[in-house]
Amino acid sequence: MPTTAVYVTVAVILAPALQELGLSALQAHMFAFFYGVVAAITPPIALASFAAASISKTHPMKTSFVAFRLGLAGFIIPFMFAYGPELLLQGKPLDIALAVITAIVGLYLLTAAIIGFYWNAHINLFTRLILFAGSLLTLYPGIISDFIGVGIALVMYMVTRKGSVSIIVKTETNQS
Repeated sequence: MPTTAVYVTVAVILAPALQELGLSALQAHMFAFFYGVVAAITPPIALASFAAASISKTHPMKTSFVAFRLGLAGFIIPFMFAYGPELLLQGKPLDIALAVITAIVGLYLLTAAIIGFYWNAHINLFTRLILFAGSLLTLYPGIISDFIGVGIALVMYMVTRKGSVSIIVKTETNQS
């Protein structure tokens, strides 16, 4: 179904239930909208992924699983709306700015942990787990967890910039 039809269907079914659980109308509808949109890349249906596979002449299920992996951070965003209305620009300006910055850092850390690439460096499994923990801390609402998560991001940035052999996976490149 097109995005509009998916949103209308999900909004009619899901939004009232979310409002009964205590979410505002804006939070409930943004939650429904985001999940309606990311459904297009979720296997086994994955209509957008199947269309992309047809265009690129690749295997549809492999394409949909790669799209799901790359879009995994998008599945977290609706929960961030539900737990933090500051991301929907509701609240004090300082709280909104902090929520937006930590959400960006948290989603970047989550994406780096999933993909295995952080600041132009391929990273090993241990580093990916550290980045994943940092992303969870940053995405969890609370000032203390936000600072710990951002601290992890900064430490890992410094380590990857130095080119530590134990953190970075060395790759061979042909330079002409």
